[in-house]
Amino acid sequence: MFRRSAQQTSDRSDVERMALFANTKYSPGEALDFKTQALTRDFLIGAGVTWDNIAAAKMDVTTLKDAHGFASLDDLKRLHLDALELTDADLMQQVINAYGVQEVRRLFASEPSDLATLVGSEGGRVLNISVSAAMDACAGCPTQAASVIRRAGTVVEVIPQLTIDQLLNSGLRREGLLKLGLTSTMLINHLPTAPSPKQIRELGIEPRII
Repeated sequence: MFRRSAQQTSDRSDVERMALFANTKYSPGEALDFKTQALTRDFLIGAGVTWDNIAAAKMDVTTLKDAHGFASLDDLKRLHLDALELTDADLMQQVINAYGVQEVRRLFASEPSDLATLVGSEGGRVLNISVSAAMDACAGCPTQAASVIRRAGTVVEVIPQLTIDQLLNSGLRREGLLKLGLTSTMLINHLPTAPSPKQIRELGIEPRII
């Protein structure tokens, strides 16, 4: 996971400099010889440096942007930064501070799989990812919708944040709902607006109150 460092690349230890180029086209010896000003965005991407290298070398986002030319968040995505890394609250905040909330949402919180990864995480809370917004994005994506519900908290915590339309639109049906603990009783008693018997049946569940 990403770790912050106040150091600049020019002050990196030999170990950190070699970590930056581990498993790239350059040898450890070559990594130690590069001058800091040579470590531009194009050079690092061309060398095959990935986000794993960046994290291992303890480089912070501000340094990447200001000192190495990673002017857009798309540049970090080219290093294979992904939503899983951004579940870390500290890294999420750094990326938001450097590139803005809208850019983060555009690149890392618009796809159902990314939202399913972020919801319920510390990083997702920093970005203010709600269960409702994630479920809206998961229309037609039952696997991702199930992940959202599973990761967002306990069933009793999550159900009041859902609507019957979101469940219907997600494609989740009886088997998947029951695996999540979403029985007809739970849905009727805990959804903000109680679903009708017809809506419960559309989910493939018999509308029973116990």
